Amino acid sequence: MESTIDQEATRTDQEMSAAVEAQMGKIINELGGALGVLLTSLGMGAVFMPLTLIATTGLADEDQGLASGLFNTSQQIGGALGLAVLSTIAASRSSSVGGSDAEALVAGFHWAFAGGAIFIVAALVVMLAMLRARHVARIEAEAVAQPVAV
Repeated sequence: MESTIDQEATRTDQEMSAAVEAQMGKIINELGGALGVLLTSLGMGAVFMPLTLIATTGLADEDQGLASGLFNTSQQIGGALGLAVLSTIAASRSSSVGGSDAEALVAGFHWAFAGGAIFIVAALVVMLAMLRARHVARIEAEAVAQPVAV
């Protein structure tokens, strides 16, 4: 027969284990979010600079500012339009799904993320179809011809 002290110690151990598990769950969730932000940052950094080079290469010096401004404006408008379309998909699918509010919201977000993934794949296909070796060669030749000013 266990003594009261042993029973109390066992209960305390169980409470501490539950507290540690809860804290570890929070840490893992935060690390998962940080990993997503890190991957997004690396991907954006790897994409935006080459896109800017493609958009402004081969232009006269006096047109570089205009081209850069148009490129940045189109990125902002494209992002806003994309967000509007995807949030409309999420809202419309959330309202058409039965069940609890949480289930409907998750279903709507699944549709929105699937729509975003389809759009990304379509954009990749268009880019691969339109990007030519001569464009890449011209960008590389201009990069070699112009020394970097430090």
